[in-house]
Amino acid sequence: MDDAKKIELIYKIVEELLEKMAIEGKIKAKIIDQDEQELIWVNIETKQDPRFLIGQKGSNLASFQHLARLMTRLKIPTEKVAFTIDVNQYKEKRLAYLRKLAQTSAREVLATKEPLILDAMPAHERRVVHLALADSEGVATESIGEEGERQVMIKPE
Repeated sequence: MDDAKKIELIYKIVEELLEKMAIEGKIKAKIIDQDEQELIWVNIETKQDPRFLIGQKGSNLASFQHLARLMTRLKIPTEKVAFTIDVNQYKEKRLAYLRKLAQTSAREVLATKEPLILDAMPAHERRVVHLALADSEGVATESIGEEGERQVMIKPE
């Protein structure tokens, strides 16, 4: 299935889910390159309170995306379709914040020569921090803690 048909299918699925939830929103989709892989990025623009769709720390949004992916797999069982769903650019802003947090924290670690432990975050967010500092000189990152409460430790090399 070509990209245009995939986008159309995902658009319809997201539209159907929003309709069933009585949420009005404008859906926009684009193809982006992420980690040398093409990914369909779907953003829902809503004037309604986006916190309902996003949830605490993005938990509702993760569930919404999971449901949309399951529905997509039912329609295209022979092909894996990679896509991300965002609401009012929440994820885009969160990724930018995490990259900035990583750089700021690394500067603090370099200045103090003391390790710094970030708040617990899900695996995909920890990965953003690790990647943001992968080429940084003088600091190293490590995930620590138990699943569900894993944190990133930034430490001097």
